[in-house]
Amino acid sequence: MKLPFKILLFIVFIVLAFFLYRELKSKSEIENSSHNHSHDSSGNHADGRKISGQSAGGEEVINNNIEQNVTDAFDKDVASLQEKDIFIGNKDAKVAMIEYDSLTCPHCKEFHDKIFDSIRKKYVDTGKVLYISRAFPTDGMSFRLSLAVMCGKDGEEKLKLRSLVFSNQAMIYKNFEGANFEDKSQKNLDDIKNKAETALKNFVNIFEIAGLEKEKIETCMDPEKSTENRDLLLAQSGQAFKSAYKINSAPAFLINGKLYNGAQSIEFWEKILDKELEKLENSNEIVENNSN
Repeated sequence: MKLPFKILLFIVFIVLAFFLYRELKSKSEIENSSHNHSHDSSGNHADGRKISGQSAGGEEVINNNIEQNVTDAFDKDVASLQEKDIFIGNKDAKVAMIEYDSLTCPHCKEFHDKIFDSIRKKYVDTGKVLYISRAFPTDGMSFRLSLAVMCGKDGEEKLKLRSLVFSNQAMIYKNFEGANFEDKSQKNLDDIKNKAETALKNFVNIFEIAGLEKEKIETCMDPEKSTENRDLLLAQSGQAFKSAYKINSAPAFLINGKLYNGAQSIEFWEKILDKELEKLENSNEIVENNSN
């Protein structure tokens, strides 16, 4: 017996709706997984912690016009090595791994603590991969601390300063325990500002113990005095950059121009890097065979 046309149409509709629901559900799970390993540009963490941009005293210097300078800070090939980049490894390596991190991001710390050294030993120190670290401040505190890291004389010292911040990241959150970022009263805003200044002073002391001059660190950390680095960071984390390169959270990674989000596992990064290196080996073999 033939089914009436309307019933048949209804069945087809139900089947299509089921497959659409399954596709959207799968996409949502992937996005949630990525979010749980990253820190977005509003200062929100997957575990609910937050540091207000205002808390670090850097918000007042942010000028939207800076975003027009994004092309001055980065050329069309975002994977190219820039003048101000923090980098280690072989500059002529055919595989470049660029990390965009926020110094107040727990997931960036996780990558630094659990993954970075293994990648460095296996791929960077052996000359296979060029590693580049770029700051992607997601709040005022990470903005000021990123300015301080840029005080280092070379890539190794800058990475050492970055490590010091990650090692003492818990101090930042402890300092802001009980702070109410929703309360916009002047008294509360002054209290938050004082907490931020206390945290920053603690980091000045930490950097000084590491061998940097106190006056130099304080100057570098001041957005009004360190204008060149300030403008670079604003361009690097501004809306124009985010729109152009689809980088909206930290940590984010570009490996030969391909974007990956979240701290991920060492096995994940080994698979990606090995694949890129294997592609290069295969292409070299093809070139050699053709030349013969």
